Amino acid sequence: MYIQQEGQGQQDRAYYNFINSCKSEETRQKYEFNVRNFLKFCNLEKHSELLKINAEEKIIDYIVHLRNQKLSSHTIHSRLTAIYDFYTMNDMLLNKVKINKYKGEFRKVRKDRAYRREEIHKLLDIAGLRMKVCILLMASAGLRVGSIPSIKIKHLERIDK
Repeated sequence: MYIQQEGQGQQDRAYYNFINSCKSEETRQKYEFNVRNFLKFCNLEKHSELLKINAEEKIIDYIVHLRNQKLSSHTIHSRLTAIYDFYTMNDMLLNKVKINKYKGEFRKVRKDRAYRREEIHKLLDIAGLRMKVCILLMASAGLRVGSIPSIKIKHLERIDK
């Protein structure tokens, strides 16, 4: 977690309030990334400057920008959650009902489907032993790629069959 050091002024207080409110390291990293992207979009350098702009107007412009990039509604929602949290932790109220009207309808950007047997065989033919384990685990358990790094040996249970 971020800890404000002695001698830092109010400049960093906005960041301090925000980053220390995150409960997990993963959340902190994702929120930090999303707020940093919003900061860049606003052409600002310091988090405290976000408190001086017309936040609702900039967030709406950001949503339109993200929609023009053809991002999924889920991605837009995730990015907004971090921004909402930043403003909440810095005591700024936003009209979220108004802002959310700009998000648009839910739409899937990618079509999810299971890999076909032929595709799995192609992957297994070129993969090393370690990657074969990952591929077979994902295929048999229906896991997503992002879940593999967090799996530990203690999470696995031996099945004798």
